[in-house]
Amino acid sequence: MLQPLVVIEQQSSSYFKFWHQNVMHDGMRYQSELFRHFRTFSLQRRNHAYSLGCALAQQGIQTVITCVSDRNTALTDQRYVLWISLRSPWAESEPSLAESLTPSLVGTVA
Repeated sequence: MLQPLVVIEQQSSSYFKFWHQNVMHDGMRYQSELFRHFRTFSLQRRNHAYSLGCALAQQGIQTVITCVSDRNTALTDQRYVLWISLRSPWAESEPSLAESLTPSLVGTVA
């Protein structure tokens, strides 16, 4: 059984870039697991990030949410990034995966 959704501080993970299907992607390492960027949400939409993360986790996809903020910016500039495990299947189209789980959340990116 997969772990439940985890919300972590950005500083407790390491970031990298990787190449997949002729596209450069953002990746993250947290503990001993590798994740890829799935969606970014504004502070006002953080509840959508959590809902989508939970929906993906219920489908068996391990998810992590990081809070991205800069000490020199306002609290309202925080963003919430939803990451999914690199072990999860790569959908032909990421939007179709999100739409099939939570149609009302698609298009809510920052």
